[in-house]
Amino acid sequence: LESAFEQQARFTADASHELRTPLAVIMSQIELALSKPRSNEEYLAALETCQRASRRMRSLIDSLLLLARFDSGQPDLHCGPLDLSEVATESVELLRPLADERQIKLGSDMTPVPFVGDRERLGQVVTNLLTNAIRYNQDGGRVDVRVERINGDVVVSVSDTGIGIPASDLPHIFERFFRVDRARARADGGSGLGLAICQSVVEAHGGQITARSELQHGTTLEVRLPLSSENEPHSQSL
Repeated sequence: LESAFEQQARFTADASHELRTPLAVIMSQIELALSKPRSNEEYLAALETCQRASRRMRSLIDSLLLLARFDSGQPDLHCGPLDLSEVATESVELLRPLADERQIKLGSDMTPVPFVGDRERLGQVVTNLLTNAIRYNQDGGRVDVRVERINGDVVVSVSDTGIGIPASDLPHIFERFFRVDRARARADGGSGLGLAICQSVVEAHGGQITARSELQHGTTLEVRLPLSSENEPHSQSL
């Protein structure tokens, strides 16, 4: 098992690598622009490339800062009454155009379940799970979102018919900066922090997130949040 020091050192190295990549893109475009005269179209293309790279850097930095707050025990949750079926429905509608582009059918089965939690952060969790389910799915595939109450818990599950995750990778998918090679070959893979953030948000609400998958037969991510008063979100507005 890795020591806490080794884990921190690896995390720092991974974060530095992820930040260097978009920074290198920006620097190369600037150096090219300064090295010789270019047409207006070339300058515009270079600026657009720099804009994309800077947005990626900002997103990565925001994710790192969010994880740091969770690590410090101060996640700054803003908790209030909500209905998780409404939160999930908002995420489904937000991502429906992305699914439609690839003819992926979005199915939903939502049971109204009152809950006390941070609406924005829980919405971020569902949106992230849905984004992954669409991104790593097959054209013409299917994604199903379900919200239900089971034995005193509210359970949110996202299932897809995508490429699946190898059994050897499944225990690691919530690790920071971890990427499944098979998925990375299909798409850009994001920052590798999305599922780590999901896990932190869910655990801050007293819950747990699990995954099951089979290659070429899809993946299901399940979020289970306790409804009992003693297990309500651990942090109010800080």
